[in-house]
Order: sequence, then structure tokens, then C-alpha cells
Amino acid sequence: MEPYKFQTHQTETGFTLPSVHACPAFFCFQPFPASRADQDALWTRLILSYARHRRLFTLSADDAERQNSEWLDVLTNDRINRRLTKAQVTTLLQTLVSQNQAAYEPPKQDSAALIYWRKPEEWAETLHSWVSTTFI
Repeated sequence: MEPYKFQTHQTETGFTLPSVHACPAFFCFQPFPASRADQDALWTRLILSYARHRRLFTLSADDAERQNSEWLDVLTNDRINRRLTKAQVTTLLQTLVSQNQAAYEPPKQDSAALIYWRKPEEWAETLHSWVSTTFI
């Protein structure tokens, strides 16, 4: 039997999932701090790039279980029978918020957040540039 090769995968929306998304261990949070930090960085990059690709602005822990979620391509991998749990998504939201890549919405809860695939400062610069070129 030939060993499984981790390959990228293109979703129906045209987003290319990285090869690590095909690794079962990617969906199990690692116990060692260095490995976990690397895993968090990979998840953060994946969530932000997917949000940007799909123009998604919110992520909720409920998206892990919602059958019609726009996040299913990222939060699940049916080819290897893996999915993130609500608790794992909540943990990833905490990571994103701690890195100023997201903000809880509504405030005072930790299960849903606005995703900053562009930080507010970048949006401000983009809007300023657009106004400057359009109206001046």
C-alpha cells in the first residue's frame, strides 16, 4: 500500500486548501507548546485567507456544527473524516482576538467574532485611497 500523500485541495469556490488541511493531526490540537503554536499559526493563516477569499466577516463556534455554514470547507475535511469541534473553534477565536485579528461580536462573549482579514487600519487606508482617487 502506498502511503497517503498530503495534497492541496481546491474547494467549489476556488479556494485552495493547504496540504496540511489533509493531515488528520491538524484537526487535533497538539499538546506540546511549540507544536501548538505552529498549529495555531497555520489555523490563523487559513481562517484569515479563507475569510478574505469568501469575503466573510464573522466566525462563530456554531459554524463547526452548522450544516449550511459558509465555513464548512475550512472547519471540516470529509475526505479524511475530520472536523473541528465548537470548543476548538472557540479556542481559535481566542487566538485570533489575542492577536488583534478578530474582535468578539457581540462583546462580552467568546463564541463569535468579527474576523479582520484586513485590520481596521488597513480598511481605513483602503477607504482613504478610494475616496482620494474617486472624489479628487
